[in-house]
Amino acid sequence: MSIPTKIVSSNAGCAEAKLNLWDRLFGSAGIRQDEFNILGSATTYRVTGGYLHHETGTKLRGSYGTGFRAPSVNQLYFPNFGNPNLQPEKSQGLDVGVRSKHCSTIE
Repeated sequence: MSIPTKIVSSNAGCAEAKLNLWDRLFGSAGIRQDEFNILGSATTYRVTGGYLHHETGTKLRGSYGTGFRAPSVNQLYFPNFGNPNLQPEKSQGLDVGVRSKHCSTIE
């Protein structure tokens, strides 16, 4: 009994840009394009931003991004276990934050 051969291939490309204005305003943006022979294409991206207030040492920041995870070859085709109908996982993420170097106490 021979096991059928399954070929799964992918190609990807990405680009990223960063920004720094006046050593106060920061940002970045990135994009990635994946091409899969069995799943089609997927585009994911991430953007970030931040502002640094030098006088107080406080930084405000945030980011948003998307994600994509293709099923592995084993998840798709492992004998008596794999499921060739599995679809990719897609995700989104968002975060915001404040960071300060200086803390004061109330007396």
